[in-house]
Amino acid sequence: MSITVDVPLLDSDALEGIVAVCVDSFDLELAPAAPTVLAGTPDVRSSSVDLTGAWPGRVLVQCPQPLAVRMAGVLFQLDDAAVNEDDVVDTLAELANVIGGNVKSLLPAPSQLGLPSSPAGTLAGFTAAFAIAAFAGADGLPIVVTVHPATA
Repeated sequence: MSITVDVPLLDSDALEGIVAVCVDSFDLELAPAAPTVLAGTPDVRSSSVDLTGAWPGRVLVQCPQPLAVRMAGVLFQLDDAAVNEDDVVDTLAELANVIGGNVKSLLPAPSQLGLPSSPAGTLAGFTAAFAIAAFAGADGLPIVVTVHPATA
């Protein structure tokens, strides 16, 4: 199902394509899954990046800790046991930055991409997500990406 929004060229299909390309380097077996909410789930790791300019908003990336560790291991070529907290933070920040940059490329100009924040900042000042892409990663662990328009 595709969700059409008031942002040119950005819908749930476009967001799913962006996420699929951005996580390809993590060697995960990905398949579209039903949208998943990770808020309140134990051991959820997150990172976000803000978009400013003609269309202000926030891109939020969330996944369970075991998947964040696995992705950090792939990115830094480490065994999962050797991955530390900084590796996890850096990995999720990089993922939010890359996904956010791809989303920015679809937004009206001028648009700028802020610096990633890990863990993700609060969603105060942002409306509910208008598009969600959820993928089942290795062992069925989800990666959830949401895009939140700013309220003001």
